[in-house]
Amino acid sequence: MYTATKRTIIHEVMVRTRAKNLKTEGYTVYADISGYTKPPQINGYIPDIYAVKDNLKIIVEVETCDTISDEHTRNQYLSFSNIMGTQFHIVVPESCLSQAKQYAQRWRIKVDKWWYHKGY
Repeated sequence: MYTATKRTIIHEVMVRTRAKNLKTEGYTVYADISGYTKPPQINGYIPDIYAVKDNLKIIVEVETCDTISDEHTRNQYLSFSNIMGTQFHIVVPESCLSQAKQYAQRWRIKVDKWWYHKGY
């Protein structure tokens, strides 16, 4: 039987919140959570959110404080951050925003927009 962990619940809340906001802003939103069409695979990875509006494309990756330093996270960031004509956004809990930015800088990841989720 599947039991949701605190990490998966926080992750889903952040994905759902950002996806809903993008949809409200007029984007066609693909998200890797229930209720949305799954995003396309990009460079071997499925992003948490892929959003399109007119000619603007956004890839959003959502991390928790537990995953911001993972090798898997680094590989996803490298795969998503340099796609021509696409913005790369990262969402993290407010409590680890500074640390997440440090890892991205260390890994030389170009992030077009940082978002944080208050309360975590």
